Amino acid sequence: ALRVYDYAVQHEFVEINLPESIDWRYKSAVRDRRLTHRELKAVWEFCTHPATNRDVADILRLCVLTAARRAEVTQMTWQEIDISSSVWKLSAGRAKNRVSYTVPLSPPAVAILKARYDAAELSEGKAEGRVFAVHPDTVTKTIRRLASTLNPEDRFAVHDLRRTAITTMVAELKVSADVAQRILNHTPPKRGALHHYLCYQYEPEKRVVLDAWSTWVLSAVAEPRDLLCGGRCT
Repeated sequence: ALRVYDYAVQHEFVEINLPESIDWRYKSAVRDRRLTHRELKAVWEFCTHPATNRDVADILRLCVLTAARRAEVTQMTWQEIDISSSVWKLSAGRAKNRVSYTVPLSPPAVAILKARYDAAELSEGKAEGRVFAVHPDTVTKTIRRLASTLNPEDRFAVHDLRRTAITTMVAELKVSADVAQRILNHTPPKRGALHHYLCYQYEPEKRVVLDAWSTWVLSAVAEPRDLLCGGRCT
């Protein structure tokens, strides 16, 4: 961008180099917020409450169970879901980093989608359209209100569910960095020539981890609140 603006200034297409005029000292800080176990339990209880919007509740629970992004879950389509194989396949056009990937669905995640599938009376192999009928911003606003009631001085955001999931997988389930990267659908760091040749996507490992994670979540949210603890990333 700097070179483009340099060229434009030299040829008098623009008067100033905008990138150079920005004070980069005020870049936003990288978030390190993750939910405590108590907060995670509160989110789960909110999702299972009868008064909670069912779309929002199921989206939040799937965000927790899959560690997927809010928009990816909210805009999920039935064509992407294979309930019989317990997988969710996102195309490159749907993924934030434009890289297609597969999310193994744990039994609790499958149960959430199967309940919606049955409720909508969809035909096997003919289900089409969006799974949910809410906008991603609705999910953001809902979690913001909930967070304000739980911890107004240090509110968590919907994306912090993803950080909470992956941090706990690594810290408590001892998941390797390579598998964690694949679950997040992040491009692994380049390691010499290896990244040119390694096409393995760690699908079996991802399934084992997400199944173990779902078991951990259901156990954690079942614990009495006064036995739960947590904090920020360190």
